[in-house]
Amino acid sequence: MKLALSAIVMMMFSTQAFGYGAAGCGWGSILFEGKTQWYEQVLAATTNGSSGSQTFGITSGTVNCDATPLIKISHLETFIESNKNTVATDLSRGNGDSITVLSYAFNCKDSSALSSSLQKNYSSIYNGQSDSSANVANRINKVVASVPNCATI
Repeated sequence: MKLALSAIVMMMFSTQAFGYGAAGCGWGSILFEGKTQWYEQVLAATTNGSSGSQTFGITSGTVNCDATPLIKISHLETFIESNKNTVATDLSRGNGDSITVLSYAFNCKDSSALSSSLQKNYSSIYNGQSDSSANVANRINKVVASVPNCATI
């Protein structure tokens, strides 16, 4: 529950940094550009969903979608701080909800490549030296930089 709530909060804040609203990228973000009312975002989301443009845009980098990460480093630090044990466990196993969240947050096209890389680099991410959330977040970001088709913060 705590992991899911942290992921939702992290994703809610992530839309603030982009040229689209809460409905995300896709044709709806273009048709309803600059519209911020809740009903306008519902219409944008409906357009994205009914046309399939958001899924297409995410995979192709078109229709207002790009490969930038969906979070800031401070969001990642908060996520790690709120879910210390779960994140550490999931990274050591190479699977789990934390990796799913990280794959989405870093806009990875191949979550299996990310999970494999995080598991392989677990000892460098959690090296026992100053394992503050900020240090762990920075180390995860460095690992993600080596994963093809993932964006770094």
